[in-house]
This record gives sequence, structure tokens and C-alpha cells, in this order.
Amino acid sequence: MTMNLPRLNLLNLLLDLFPRVAYLWLRWADRWKWLDAGGEAERLDQYARAKRYGRRAARKHRNKAAASDDALDVEVLITVFKYKDYVEQAVTSAQEALEALRNHGWRGGIALVEDCGGDGSWELACELADASPVPMRLLQPAKNIGLTGARNLALMSSRSKAMFVLDADNKVYPEGLVNLWQLMQREHATAAYGPLDVLTTTGESMGWVSDRPPDRQWMMTEGNHIDAMALFDTTVLQRAGGWDPQLLKHCWGLEDYELWVRLMRANKHIAFHPEPVGQYLLKDDSMARTMNPRTWSSFCAYMRAKHSPEFQVS
Repeated sequence: MTMNLPRLNLLNLLLDLFPRVAYLWLRWADRWKWLDAGGEAERLDQYARAKRYGRRAARKHRNKAAASDDALDVEVLITVFKYKDYVEQAVTSAQEALEALRNHGWRGGIALVEDCGGDGSWELACELADASPVPMRLLQPAKNIGLTGARNLALMSSRSKAMFVLDADNKVYPEGLVNLWQLMQREHATAAYGPLDVLTTTGESMGWVSDRPPDRQWMMTEGNHIDAMALFDTTVLQRAGGWDPQLLKHCWGLEDYELWVRLMRANKHIAFHPEPVGQYLLKDDSMARTMNPRTWSSFCAYMRAKHSPEFQVS
């Protein structure tokens, strides 16, 4: 990664100072309601829509390869909301990874949820499905229900043995599913993940995420170090209730953190593959980049109430 010296010095200074002052603004975060007034109203509205429309898809589409209801070994879950410019590359990467899986004797498919973005993503997804050689099913709720609702909509209707989460702006590598599926079977794991290469929209490499084994102590005291892009045992995830819909009352973008904590507290085995399994696109509008002190404080309070006393992040 290349960066000019003044910018590097400023970045290092901010990273050095932030931990020293974080407790100050977090202490007052709950008093700054104006920081999240608009977001809170929108989240609560989305939460209500998810409760009403999240149980059943209003529109469905299956391609010819998915005409039969044969259970799949692995299903790739792709959620789309106003990501028309990215969805084709995500689908293509999933198709290549599923083809590699088929070459090893396993059957896979794609479940894509278009969350009422209104940007033509549904129509494009139908075209991609009809041209796809792998089983592909599409779902669309009656109204926008948010990321958690969209994932749970596909999860609860899946008959696959395992489900791989792939955000529409990311990619899975050709051998990524094979490596994770073999690892999960070999270790009888509930979930499996591996490092992700992080790239900016200009193609600049920013290192890796999900690049170390699961660390329960770290997750409970420091923060999340595992991305959503992972392979899960579908049945276990369904029985656990999927991604927590109640979290939408408090924040966006941290539903994966809560899920990893929940699995770890239940002593579910999570396997780690040391080689990169996919690519993570870092964008300026990423949820991780739009977190404010009040929503973070609300998230931590929720996590302490649900997972205390072990959860100590503040």
C-alpha cells in the first residue's frame, strides 16, 4: 500500500490518540440524540417492515437448473440493495466457486435476495439467473426489510446443508467454497472462514480482514475480527434464529458481530482456513465507516444486556 508521508503521519496520530479519548465521547454519546435521530427513525421503520414482510417473499424466480427441489450441499446467499453495478461480479464469482465444488462431487446453488432497491437489480438478477448453469433462486420481499431480514428470508427457506454469505459487492475465490466446505466437514464445525483480501474501489490493496483464528476473549473485550463472508451449517443457523432482528432497533452493520458472539458463547466450533477465500471491497459508504458514537454505545449496551457479563466492549 502506497501513501504519502504527511497523510501517513496524520493517520498514525489519529490511531494513536483515538483510544485515549474514545471513553470521553462514548461517555456522553447517549445524550447526543441528534447524532442518530434520522437513522433511528429509519431503522425502526425498517424493523417494522421486516416483522411484517420478512417471513415470505412477494416475488420469486427460479432458473431451470433450480427447477427441482433437491437439497444442496452449499448455497451461496447474496443480498442486494441498490447494488446493480456490483451484483453481476458477485454472481459470477459464486458460479465459478460452485463449479469447482461440483468438480469435487458436491452440489451447490445461489439464493439471491433483492431487497426492493428499485434500481433494476431484480430484473438484472433474473437475467443472470436464467443464463446461469448453476441452480439459482431469487427472492424479493414486498417492502425493504434490511440486511438482517433479507438474509433470514433466504436462510429460513433454504434446504442446503451449508450456506455461504456473500455481500453483493464482494467476491468469493474459485477454490474458496471447496476449501471451507472440506474444512467444515473435516472438523465437524458449525462455521468456517478464511482471510479476505481488502481492496478499495480504485484497486488499492488494504491488507486483509478475517485473517486470524477465532478468538473468543478478543471478541468479548476488544471487538469483532471476523467478517460476514463465511460458511455456516444451515440447520444450526436456522435453529439459532439466524441473524438477530432485534439488533436493528439499535444499529446497522453489526449483526455479524452479534452472531459470532452468540455462536462462541454457545461453544460452537468455528474453523479457520489460513489462505484467502475471497475479496472484500472497501467503499466510502460502507456501514463500518458510518458508525457514530451514539449507535455504537447503543450496540454495546444491547450486547451487554444480552451476553453479559462476558461481553465487556465499550
